[in-house]
Amino acid sequence: LQFGMGHLQNSAYMIQNMTPMQSPALYWIATAVILLGGLSLLLGWFARIGALALSGFLVVTLFTVHNYFGIEDAGMKMMQMVNFVKNTGLLGACLMIVVAGAGPLSIDNRGKSS
Repeated sequence: LQFGMGHLQNSAYMIQNMTPMQSPALYWIATAVILLGGLSLLLGWFARIGALALSGFLVVTLFTVHNYFGIEDAGMKMMQMVNFVKNTGLLGACLMIVVAGAGPLSIDNRGKSS
């Protein structure tokens, strides 16, 4: 959610510098996925769907925004590699939620006995 709020606060910069093809439509779709997916995980409400949506976003982001393989500048390459690895970890966590579902305190599991 924090990253999604940062997207909203810096929309002009993000569209110009971070979005593949500098597409405002793709930017707003990505921002909606980040915010709604993050909220669904936070609340545990439709958590599997939110995690699946975030997984799709992360896969696209890994290979378009944080693709460090062809970067020659050492500092930029390191920064993008850190973000690539971080997003790979987040992807793993999202896929785990897709498989296992939300936890016992989630809205999805409210009223269910364990």
